[in-house]
Amino acid sequence: PSLQESDVSRFLRKRDSENARIARESWEAAAPRVSAGLRHTGNLMTVSRLYHRGNRELQTRFDSQRIADRLDETRRHEIFSETDREIIESAQIFFLATADDSGRPDCSFKGGDPGFVRVRAGNLLEFPDYDGNGMFKSLGNILVNPSVGMLFVEFRGGRRRLRVNGTATVVDPTSGRDSDPAARLLVRVTAE
Repeated sequence: PSLQESDVSRFLRKRDSENARIARESWEAAAPRVSAGLRHTGNLMTVSRLYHRGNRELQTRFDSQRIADRLDETRRHEIFSETDREIIESAQIFFLATADDSGRPDCSFKGGDPGFVRVRAGNLLEFPDYDGNGMFKSLGNILVNPSVGMLFVEFRGGRRRLRVNGTATVVDPTSGRDSDPAARLLVRVTAE
């Protein structure tokens, strides 16, 4: 027998509801331990702002939770450093991950002359959108789901990379400082 669209929709709603329940119960169980500053005790699986239940499950399986927690402590920060600014503002391209209102992901690259992405404040960056193909996949996704991930990679020299996760807004280009006249829109990302 073939599945009807309503069968698939019911299955997806049930699955999403069950996943949300599991995530909520995991967080509720772990929240007191996280807020008390506890990390890893034996086989205790705690969640954090960076790692969810799925991450922790694999970290436990492969005994990598201690190193993952150390990376979280030493590398994650909420304000861009001078090194971050250098990587961001010297980039000619970066990769932008977005998702639509149903959570379907999309990844694209954005490019321009070095400096086309600017750090505007401690945790705020801005880039122009030139929209070469008219599909507006990334910006359309941002309008319905503002969570984004950005990956900056140096392909020459030090080969450094920087991940930025945050919340994006799409704004009129006339509202930016030193705006690029070729930009149709601007995207502002508040790093979190």
